[in-house]
Amino acid sequence: MDRGLRAELSPNEETALHRIAAGSDGREIPLAYLTQLAALWLIQSRDGKWELTDFGTLRIAPDRSRRQLQFSS
Repeated sequence: MDRGLRAELSPNEETALHRIAAGSDGREIPLAYLTQLAALWLIQSRDGKWELTDFGTLRIAPDRSRRQLQFSS
């Protein structure tokens, strides 16, 4: 299950993860990114809202403040 900590994420997946961490409900995030992050156990849906799992929290802890929250084209 710790593969989410080691998995290589695309820049857009990283951005999606950080948006969830910042409190986004996920509506503006493409479903493909949400599905991949959930498969890696980095996020989960609770009461219709996406949130970080413990692995997701660990994944972003070292660099959370340095990331830009924009998807690249």
